[in-house]
Amino acid sequence: VMEMVDLAAEQAPPGLCQKVATEMGTEKDSDELERQVNNCLKSGLLQRARASGACWREVPYCVRKGDELQEGRMDLLFKEHDRLVVVDYKSDRVREEVIPARLEHYRGQGEAYQKAAMAAAGAKEVEVWLLFAGPGVEKRLA
Repeated sequence: VMEMVDLAAEQAPPGLCQKVATEMGTEKDSDELERQVNNCLKSGLLQRARASGACWREVPYCVRKGDELQEGRMDLLFKEHDRLVVVDYKSDRVREEVIPARLEHYRGQGEAYQKAAMAAAGAKEVEVWLLFAGPGVEKRLA
């Protein structure tokens, strides 16, 4: 849903989460989806992205890790001063106390984001953040 939301907005547009949840066959979860979107929009990371004036969503990447290619999309990438910041939205239904374990689970993905952003943009510094939408918690991964 975050790719459809105006990042300048303070909350999800009326009806959007209901529509998306219905299309996904999870209509009963539309209120939770809206709460998660609103948590993201209120986060410090999104405030930084808005202030940056230079942000991109759903940025494709492809990096080599050993003999394998890893490809995917970065949810949000923005430029802040001389560094790039990658934000990965996580919709995991987790309690705040288990987030440190989840960070380890996502570490490889974060390293791929960092490597891809450095290679593509020649950035010397890349921050990678996970934004856990449910509890509204943001954690730096790299």
